[in-house]
Amino acid sequence: MSRNLSEVIDAISAEIPDTETALLADLGRIKQSVAYVAPEGIGIWWRETQKLLVNEIGVPKHDWQWKVADIFVGEAGPK
Repeated sequence: MSRNLSEVIDAISAEIPDTETALLADLGRIKQSVAYVAPEGIGIWWRETQKLLVNEIGVPKHDWQWKVADIFVGEAGPK
């Protein structure tokens, strides 16, 4: 069963504080690109999302960062 990246990005974005404007904007751009990708190309956008989260969050230190990590790996959020 595969998860929908747009739904995952929505769930992640809901946990990110409004002060993290750059991260939210980058996730928005990825979500917009996902809307136009062929199904066989979605893996590229999963990897781009992963790279973004690793670069922006790294090792989680705050509750919202742990929630984002859990959603991304499928431990919480949309299935």
